Amino acid sequence: MFQTSALNFDEDEDFCDDCFRARQGDVDRLIHQYAYKPPWIYHRSRLDGRRHEVDSFFLGVELEVENTSNGVYDNNDTARAVKELVPAVCKQDGSISNGFEIVFHPQTYAYATDEGRQGIENCLRELRQRRFSGHNYGGMHVHVSLSAFSRLHLYKFHQLFRSARTLFAAISQRKPEKLEQWSTFNIPANPNCNVDRYCALNYTRHTVEVRIFNSTIRTDRFFKNIETVKAAIDFSKHSSLREMDAHNFLGFVMQNRGRYRNLATFLVEKCVHSLDDVAVDVRVVQQVQKRIMRRAG
Repeated sequence: MFQTSALNFDEDEDFCDDCFRARQGDVDRLIHQYAYKPPWIYHRSRLDGRRHEVDSFFLGVELEVENTSNGVYDNNDTARAVKELVPAVCKQDGSISNGFEIVFHPQTYAYATDEGRQGIENCLRELRQRRFSGHNYGGMHVHVSLSAFSRLHLYKFHQLFRSARTLFAAISQRKPEKLEQWSTFNIPANPNCNVDRYCALNYTRHTVEVRIFNSTIRTDRFFKNIETVKAAIDFSKHSSLREMDAHNFLGFVMQNRGRYRNLATFLVEKCVHSLDDVAVDVRVVQQVQKRIMRRAG
């Protein structure tokens, strides 16, 4: 006899009774085994469906963090603190030498940036205070429900990442060798043709996983990453296939910088002027720079 595990954001799996009970025995751990998959709790926002620009699809964020406190702070205690602040489970991960992966329960973009935002900010602050680190220690992966896409929309989203790889590589903040190891931009021409799961876009049964981002415990960088995914979804949904390139995507982000504030700020501060193959309206960049300077002043 086989039992089906609780609905899983990534994939559905069947287990024999013994394996199912062994997996369920991992429930009480603070840091679960890598294969552990909990019954997912889906978090929606009061804003979902009320405005035309708010979508109801779910994001699933995985954040790998390293304990650099030299034994001052305990991994289990930190995992307990994380779970008290955000809806997530903590798991072991072979790419981390001393730390864990934070796997957030599925949540809509509106939830992550509204009701759930304070919890995320508090969680990242707690990690910083406990001398955990993300930058160059691991990755940040963002799953998107495949139900968010029509077939054409998914194809355009896929082609955007293929054609704008220089821009997305800069946004990712990962070193080239790390991108090649964990999230190569050698993306197949068509969606759902995974040759290697360690690809910039990894397709599972229910999600497309954007794997490009460097891990981070900075609040602005965390939201920059999920804004990148949301902006790519929005742009590819409302633009034509011919427009799926770095120039048009960058223009879209700058024109809608109020929606993607952390991403637009990052592009102006770190990214835009280093991309020789991306032309940008200089007036738009200057306007964003002035706003940044006014906030800083």
